[in-house]
Amino acid sequence: MYAQAPPNVFVIPTYTSNGFVVRWDNPFVVPANTSLPIVGVNLYRSFGSDDVGFEKINATPIQGLSYVDVPESVEVQEAPISVANADVEDCFPVLQVAHIPIVGQGTTKPLYGKAGVAVAIDGHTMRVKNIDGQTGVITLDNRQLWNPETRDTTQPVPILPGSEILVTYSYSSNLILGMIRQPVHYKVVSVLAGGEETPRDTVKARTYLNTDTLPYYWREAINRNSWMLYQGGERVKLYTRKWMGVPCGYRVEDVVEAALKSHAKNCPRCFGTGFEGGYFGPHDILIAPPDSEHPNERGERGYTDNFVQSTWTGPEPIISQRDLIVKQTGERFLVGPVGHITCPGHILQQEFSYQPIDRSDVLYTYPLEGVDEVPSIEVAWPQITNKDTWDNDQPRGRTEVFVETTLGAEGSFPTEHLRKR
Repeated sequence: MYAQAPPNVFVIPTYTSNGFVVRWDNPFVVPANTSLPIVGVNLYRSFGSDDVGFEKINATPIQGLSYVDVPESVEVQEAPISVANADVEDCFPVLQVAHIPIVGQGTTKPLYGKAGVAVAIDGHTMRVKNIDGQTGVITLDNRQLWNPETRDTTQPVPILPGSEILVTYSYSSNLILGMIRQPVHYKVVSVLAGGEETPRDTVKARTYLNTDTLPYYWREAINRNSWMLYQGGERVKLYTRKWMGVPCGYRVEDVVEAALKSHAKNCPRCFGTGFEGGYFGPHDILIAPPDSEHPNERGERGYTDNFVQSTWTGPEPIISQRDLIVKQTGERFLVGPVGHITCPGHILQQEFSYQPIDRSDVLYTYPLEGVDEVPSIEVAWPQITNKDTWDNDQPRGRTEVFVETTLGAEGSFPTEHLRKR
């Protein structure tokens, strides 16, 4: 037995603190909950996906009707979890701190540059060469330099296996990457006295992009788009990029400066996202036929396939830039800028461009899962028909222009439309 989730969940941006206010109605207003011992609600949050990656963000059940989810800056002094390039000859030791991202004092933005952290090795204050706040990598300057104040040279500080290294820095304990193209999703579930809570798969995720009830005429517009995509769209697999998760440690293992610069494209563990695994998925979606030219251009390295395709799809799942699309041919494409057609608070249609990925790119080594399965895509039929009579096998609104599609070989996508006999 479990309680129903609280109704009327709204997500509103705080605007000033880069966070969100989540509100809901009392779960006892649901008739099925009136006799149940509900002790509060739990709040789950996911970044960039409305069906996976949800994590509970409250320590104890919330007994109020709202929750303010904002980043917090915490200052710590601790030893780094790893040190690379420790030899004096290397001159640029690299430290990896335990908590990320590194932020400025009193702010929640990742820190970059030279100022904002303090490093001491065996009591000697070290010079900082570079701070990568997003990954928590600090590069020190341990060279022999001339000090104009003392009119003497500063000698490099040896880093021995037993050296005491202390790093003083601030980090964001509740980083929220809530952007327009990668919205933060929330699920609110009711909790009983025994700890049982509403199953999360029965609760609809809410984001600040859909705070109003969708009028029926817009729902009908979405249904008509869905019908058009089912008749003439292309079935593809969508892998959504991770915007949160276990940070990738590839940067610390290979601390050569050239490797740091090429990490974004060549890391085989995060595939350029910065987080282990790189992508969620797959999601089965339908996209409209591409609207673009397909030119071949001759360059210094021979002929290249320079084209960017434009297409559109329905409101779910939410697509963001740098997501991965895999077509039936095995070709892989990277999603470009995404535009949303909306009515108050709701996404009606997503328009985006996508371009092919070179086969030498590390994204072609990303392991695909679920590509051998026939996609299961729900279609909502619009309320239109040009038939005078009904038959039991025909969904409402189905026209007589097309009949059922057929499947190809086992494990393939639906590939062929049959016209009217």
